[in-house]
Amino acid sequence: MNEQNASMFQKAQEWLKDFSSALEQGNALDLTELFFEESFWRDLVAFTWDVKQVHGLSAISEELSRAAVAVRPRDFAVHPDRTPPRVVPETDSRQAEFFFRFATDAGHGEGYVILRMDQQARHGMRAYMLGTNLTDLVGRPEKVPGSREQLFGFEPTEPGQNWAEYVEKRSSFDDRDPEVLIVGGGQAGLSVGAELERLGVDYLIIDKGERPGDSWRERYHSLSLHTALSRNKLPYMDLSANFPPYISKDKWANWVESYARTMDLNYWSSTEFLEGSFDDETASWVAQVRLADGVIRTMRPKHLVMAKGIVGRPRIPDLPGLNDFAGEIVHSSQFKHGEDYRGKNVMVVGVGTSAHDIALDLYNHGATTKMLQRGPVTVVDIAVANRAYDFHVPRMTVPEADQRTDAMLVLPVFTENMKAYTQKANEWSAELHAGLRKAGMKISGAENETGWLYMVYSSRSGYYLDQGCSPVIIDGGIKVLHMEHVDRFVPEGLRFIDGTVLPLDALVMATGFQNLQVEVEAMVGSEIAERVGPVGGFGEDGEVRNFCRPTAQQQFWIVFGGVMDCRKGAKQMAFQIKAQLGGLVPALSRSSDGRLDPCPYDAIVQARDVSLLV
Repeated sequence: MNEQNASMFQKAQEWLKDFSSALEQGNALDLTELFFEESFWRDLVAFTWDVKQVHGLSAISEELSRAAVAVRPRDFAVHPDRTPPRVVPETDSRQAEFFFRFATDAGHGEGYVILRMDQQARHGMRAYMLGTNLTDLVGRPEKVPGSREQLFGFEPTEPGQNWAEYVEKRSSFDDRDPEVLIVGGGQAGLSVGAELERLGVDYLIIDKGERPGDSWRERYHSLSLHTALSRNKLPYMDLSANFPPYISKDKWANWVESYARTMDLNYWSSTEFLEGSFDDETASWVAQVRLADGVIRTMRPKHLVMAKGIVGRPRIPDLPGLNDFAGEIVHSSQFKHGEDYRGKNVMVVGVGTSAHDIALDLYNHGATTKMLQRGPVTVVDIAVANRAYDFHVPRMTVPEADQRTDAMLVLPVFTENMKAYTQKANEWSAELHAGLRKAGMKISGAENETGWLYMVYSSRSGYYLDQGCSPVIIDGGIKVLHMEHVDRFVPEGLRFIDGTVLPLDALVMATGFQNLQVEVEAMVGSEIAERVGPVGGFGEDGEVRNFCRPTAQQQFWIVFGGVMDCRKGAKQMAFQIKAQLGGLVPALSRSSDGRLDPCPYDAIVQARDVSLLV
């Protein structure tokens, strides 16, 4: 450790000591001395039993003080298993970061702090940003793989029972209903199942596919993951070092299947969720599921988790004359293989990620391919794109990276960071953009300051991470046309304003998807869907709406997104479910103003006071 970082280590310890003292003594005034006026805090369940961000000194001081009375944090220390306190590179000693850990009445947690220089502060630095997250629950230790006592079988009541018999009996649910029913067996459902398994919660994952991973196998032929290998870890199981940097969809599907089986997850394939309703009297769900043999079973889980994918049902816009077109029209979600269109004239409507991937697949299989652009698109080379995750950040372990990125996902901070990254990304991609513009592609420019990763969270549309299509467009292999030059579709193709007609055999509509709220409605009805509201995108509180946090419907949860999002979100959601099942907190739902009902702080303090009286 150099002299500069040694000094920073000392400052971090002093700041943490004062922070601990202020919380343990309930001194809000002392807290105001530790943060800037413009500062931010994001908590993942550790203090608030919610996924929540707080902006500004007075709000942070008030919220932390109130939460501390309920959870009683203590035993703060610099985290021994994280990067030691250090000056952040390229900040000229003006900014430092460090990790810490702590305990509460409910469990243990971790924290991450960014300190900035302030000569008026007690230790010469104040906190610009704080992130906290729960890591375990007291009295509810995670199950350790391989710890079952082999001598007496896998269950004390079943001496001699072997592993296969244990897994089969446990997963059959012949004699019980699961406490948690997870609908969807992709990376979202598997991540939640793995976390609940470790917490000892009785859960069941159901999926209508014949095999785990089928939701990936059924997608278009050329698809591969657009995030680098290191980002795609599922909970508690590392990927093979022999995997390529960007995994093809079929290899990933096989890995998903292997994961489900190796982790001994309770998983029913070929099982379809039909409908669900909440029984207020029993505070449980009434769920109808159709089993592989066609039998319909009624289950009564306490909690229901929707893990049905990243997006909702296909959306096809009402384009002029589209219904008159006599050729084939297929949505990108139904497109399979470019070979099916060899020798044909095909137009891809849209210029997002799926549109580019499909256009390249068509081109590579001998189709005459064109793209119809309706609005500007953000295009980034895939290597440049993945620098968005570690912009100015050194290599670190997955747990440390997850903790850091979770803390940084405070909307103002995230926006600021994405603007800085996007400015650099545009410089790195200048030659690529110039070539695409020359070829006719409209590239998002100054109006797009926050870049593709911001779009992932806000809309999941409007960007392409280049995996080979852009050079083909630049070389003229795939032509780009524009909607403003179009009159309408006609039976034989596309007619332009000047009267010319482009003959077409097929259209691939890469035009996006409806909001996941439509899937909520399909599962549990319009009344609950309306109450829950839109899924995804940033809400008024800065958080991604309805992602791995209490919704407006008691005991109804939603998980979605990429592999990394699901891995991180599933852990915090599992803690919330376990805490509610175990009575640590009451069943929480979100009121119309975004607050939790009942207030977890008041409920915890009231329960503690009652227990003291008893």
